[in-house]
Amino acid sequence: MTRELTGLEIAVIGISGRFPNSKNVESFWENLINGKELTSIFPDSPRQSTTAGGILADVELFDASFFGFNPREAEAIDPQHRLFLECAW
Repeated sequence: MTRELTGLEIAVIGISGRFPNSKNVESFWENLINGKELTSIFPDSPRQSTTAGGILADVELFDASFFGFNPREAEAIDPQHRLFLECAW
């Protein structure tokens, strides 16, 4: 079967991410395919509005000096920004 090109085609040439209960992108997809629950439940949460969420492993291993930050600056950076830097690298 041959398809005509429309000029809107895209190609995924790389993917990176950090996902709960998954070591890498491949294990994340495998977990999804197998229907594994990746969300953690916190029954004793002091904040009633937050009783579930995703827990990422090794977030404390951010290499601040590699990205040009001193430890104090790294602590002040939003955790999502640190994860973005790691994934972009």
